[in-house]
Amino acid sequence: MSENIIESLTFYCPRCKAVIIPDLETAQTYLDIFEDVDKARRELIIEHYLKEHTTYPPRNWVKWLNRGEKFFLKKLLKEASMYRLTETQQKALKKTISKLKKRALKRAYDYYRYLAFSLADRDGVL
Repeated sequence: MSENIIESLTFYCPRCKAVIIPDLETAQTYLDIFEDVDKARRELIIEHYLKEHTTYPPRNWVKWLNRGEKFFLKKLLKEASMYRLTETQQKALKKTISKLKKRALKRAYDYYRYLAFSLADRDGVL
């Protein structure tokens, strides 16, 4: 049974020039999440392309902020450097920066995921 699961999710990547064989745990996880072999296989292919054939994850998350968010971050950091922050203020600053970073990384992920999808589609793997 486990060999059938792995076999059904195995695919050839023309960019790697290799057969990509997921391990049993990965295969089972994808099947549990997507509940359909075709959907699970498609997601595995996109994730492979995302990790192996794009520059995701980005090194500079600030690049993925919009202009207003960059301005806000710059202003926050400037004000923080001018004053001695209390522990509560430091926590609030870290929380705000963390939210901005999360938003930026979500944008980057969405962009790179679309890029990975496009590459796999162009390669005829999907």
